[in-house]
Amino acid sequence: MRSERSLKVVAALGLCLSIVFAAGCNSGGSDDPGEWSEAHERLQTIGDHGMTAGDDVPFALERLENGGSTERVLAAWALGEIRHAGAEPKLREALDDRNANVRANVVGALLKLKPADWVDVLARGLADKDPFVQQSTLSQMSDLTPRALVEPISGLLVDSGDEAVRIGSADALGEARGDGVADALARGAGDEVKDVRVHVAFALGKIEDSAAIPVLASLLEDESWEVRANAVQALGKYREPAALEAVRGMLDDPNSSVRAVAGSIVDAG
Repeated sequence: MRSERSLKVVAALGLCLSIVFAAGCNSGGSDDPGEWSEAHERLQTIGDHGMTAGDDVPFALERLENGGSTERVLAAWALGEIRHAGAEPKLREALDDRNANVRANVVGALLKLKPADWVDVLARGLADKDPFVQQSTLSQMSDLTPRALVEPISGLLVDSGDEAVRIGSADALGEARGDGVADALARGAGDEVKDVRVHVAFALGKIEDSAAIPVLASLLEDESWEVRANAVQALGKYREPAALEAVRGMLDDPNSSVRAVAGSIVDAG
């Protein structure tokens, strides 16, 4: 799964990810009584320590189907943690669960089973109606974003009303390769939220496509110094005359951090 990225110039973003017990992020409602029961405890133990009894898997599958909301969240998580192949059919059924936290954990559990159609599983999560599931799915993308997912991720970058989803989409596109990726990222270069543009600039430096250079050059005029700094840094990865010329033009940027980034690239030749 995708490792954490290190951004030199970006504000921290706290994502509410697909976790074991996500009551604080629950967008699907709750039908649990609100108490931590023996069933919850057993599901937690299964996920943490693996199977300790012969009926652990049937128990988790039954709770996934018939339990309250937090039981279903825990059951999906636990079944993913133990990577029990026999759980796949019930997990696939649970992709239609009414609770977003359950659906998010189901996508994660299915991916841990490494099914042949793992790209389709990711596509299903990206197409979910709930931003929480979309966020969680984006966080579980493979290290190299599949080409088949560039278009739906590009759609989220532009159309999602959730800032975290748009940021995750920019990051995922930064791990894609091939024609059209630079154009997909360019659609987020005018986002109204600075942090989205920061991630777009960073991603454009990773895609190894000179088509990113004109987009990055346009971001050098961004009102945010963080965006300009990331754009300069990204341009420095393209050792082409047009990119280096654009970097030299930032040596007199009003912001000292931008000037420092540009200077280090120019000095490196």
